[in-house]
Amino acid sequence: ARCLAERGELGEAQAVLDAVKSDDHKAALAGAKAQITFLRQAADLPDAAELKSRLAQNPQDDEAAYQLAIQQLARQQYDAALEGLLKLFIRNRSYSEGLPHKTLLQVFELLGNDHPLVTVYRRKLFAALY
Repeated sequence: ARCLAERGELGEAQAVLDAVKSDDHKAALAGAKAQITFLRQAADLPDAAELKSRLAQNPQDDEAAYQLAIQQLARQQYDAALEGLLKLFIRNRSYSEGLPHKTLLQVFELLGNDHPLVTVYRRKLFAALY
């Protein structure tokens, strides 16, 4: 499913995921679904270069920061995306009803608890929360 999604065949990827029994591979299934969600969201957003330009002009542009993180997630640039989401969360926790926090949790699920980035950014998120 991930290979199909990476090739842009999102409908086919979703069909493969829907055919898998969620009990069999719950974590992998959740991660693949999250990746497809990020790819779909990114398809409707400005490209990363435009978003970086907007942020260079206005570093407080929360919408551009969030959209850039989604573009990075779609391209599997997880470290940059997690850093951007964490900075946005720290700067504006209430942005879009807590969307940066929710997205961070989705990325943690996508990568899995054993991924080194999850360990690092979960600790940073905890520090930001408390």
